Amino acid sequence: MNHKELFTRADQLTKDLEDILLNASFVKDEPSKMAASLCLTIFELHLGVITLLDSYSQSHAPLLVRSMLETLVNLKCLSNDRQFLNQIHHDDALQNVKIFEEYLKVLDVNDPTREDIGQKLTNEKNILEGHRRNKVSKMFISDKFKLAKLGHNYAAYSVMCSFTHNNATTVYARHGVGNELDFARELPVETFKMILGVSISTFLDVLNLLPIFSNVDSVNLEKTLAALSKEIDVFVT
Repeated sequence: MNHKELFTRADQLTKDLEDILLNASFVKDEPSKMAASLCLTIFELHLGVITLLDSYSQSHAPLLVRSMLETLVNLKCLSNDRQFLNQIHHDDALQNVKIFEEYLKVLDVNDPTREDIGQKLTNEKNILEGHRRNKVSKMFISDKFKLAKLGHNYAAYSVMCSFTHNNATTVYARHGVGNELDFARELPVETFKMILGVSISTFLDVLNLLPIFSNVDSVNLEKTLAALSKEIDVFVT
């Protein structure tokens, strides 16, 4: 199957599946609201992957797939344990502290925004300290994959990270090593299919989690996915 055939089938499969998510109603509590938001984020990223693979920037689609997998890990952990929302908020505060601290390092001492940023930094530090008092601490992404029972996805995540970091292997593969460099080189069809497969598989994982915190019926969902099994099997084996 060539690039065009793979893209056309992936695009159609996405359209066949999207209403399951977009028509869902979610339970009105904070963990479910966060879960719903993570689901929508993953779907938006998947649409971004589809868009990039139909553009001159094919080789940058893995950046979005990496983000999909990181988001899926949080979603899966939250689906398994609603208290994981505290970990998500802890991680958010930790990142915000780092951002505000870096801003204060570079701002002029007389900059009028220093006071506001300083207050935001204090607020985030207080949030972080509250979570730490409740025994919530930093988790490495590899540990989150294990907690989510998605260890089998960690190899794919590592591949996507190599694209994201633009290391030498990725840059050479993208632009070549000769005297004339390539621009917007088409991905090898195997790589193209692999990226689509991980993206579609991640979106399917989202759909399978919907019955936990929405009105999506697991029996009807199973029937819908079974009816599309031939198309799904093209990308997910």
